[in-house]
Amino acid sequence: MGTRCSITIRDKYGKEYRIYRHNDGYPEGVVSDLQIFMSAYDRSPVESPEYFLANFIFYAKLALWERYKKKKRASKPWEFNYGVCSPNCEHGDLEYKYLIYPKDGKVMLKIERFSYETMNFKEIFNGEIEKAFEKWADSGGCHLEPKLLY
Repeated sequence: MGTRCSITIRDKYGKEYRIYRHNDGYPEGVVSDLQIFMSAYDRSPVESPEYFLANFIFYAKLALWERYKKKKRASKPWEFNYGVCSPNCEHGDLEYKYLIYPKDGKVMLKIERFSYETMNFKEIFNGEIEKAFEKWADSGGCHLEPKLLY
C-alpha cells in the first residue's frame, strides 16, 4: 500500500491549489522532490502555484516514464501516481499533508501526519522550507530525477 499525501500551495492571496500523490508521500520522498524541483524552477511556488504544481507533476511523471521505459514493463505507473484535487478534497487514506505557504516574504512548509492513535492529523513540522530540506532532503530524489531538470 502506498504512502498517500496531498501537497497544497497557498498563494499570497490565500487561494489554495492541491495535488494528490498516491505513493512515497513520506517527508524524505516529498521534501527531496520539492528541493530538486525548486532548485531548477525559476519561480517561487507561492508566486505561481498553478504552474509550479503542473510542472512538478510533469517532471515526476516524466521520471517515472523514463524508469519504466528502460525496464520495458507493461504497466504504466505514470498514469496514476498524481492527481489534481479541488482545494477542499480529502482522500480518506492520506498519511501526510503538506502545505507550502508564504510568511513574511519566506516560503514556509507545514507537514502533518495522520495519527491512528487520535484519528486526526498531527503537525510534525512547520517552518521555513529550507529547514525541511536540511532535515529530510536526499539529493537523489524520490520521484524526480535531477538530470531531467538540468
